[in-house]
Amino acid sequence: MTATRPEYRKEWLLHTQNEPVFLNPKTWYADDGGGRMFCRALLPQDAVLRVVGGPGHEFESSGRNWELPDAAKPYAETKNYLGRYRVETSPAPPAESDVFLHIIQVGADAAPRMLGTRLLEDGVTFGVAFTTDRGDWEIRFRRNGPPGGSVRLSRDVRSVCDQPLRSDVEPQSGIFY
Repeated sequence: MTATRPEYRKEWLLHTQNEPVFLNPKTWYADDGGGRMFCRALLPQDAVLRVVGGPGHEFESSGRNWELPDAAKPYAETKNYLGRYRVETSPAPPAESDVFLHIIQVGADAAPRMLGTRLLEDGVTFGVAFTTDRGDWEIRFRRNGPPGGSVRLSRDVRSVCDQPLRSDVEPQSGIFY
């Protein structure tokens, strides 16, 4: 994200139905309906995360808890899905340009922990590496210029998938797993 002035606050938000539980300053999870969502903030590295919401703060923004429009009130009261919680990620200190990178993992609420992740950075790309039962993944994004990057899945010593992420080409057909 780039701002016209460095002091303009930039935020990345993720809303949750129930209160998030922090495992460490950059990793948290939230449960609902038998499922669990983990989230880890990888960039910016100096990010500050905070929880907004909860009773009396469901629609809080810029220091004010905004009034819900009348048309939405019956839905909010019966379903209790509006507002609730969100985690805000902001860089510290402010800068003109910031890169945000989060990894989200979903599964059953019995999942005890999030996958281990490793931040990948060089002068040209940034991304994440992690291992699943399918193999070792590396996902990279181009730092500058047109959108792009790559996705790579390796198993043992062979590459199963090694594809560019480019905005100027049609997707290729193939089997990826």
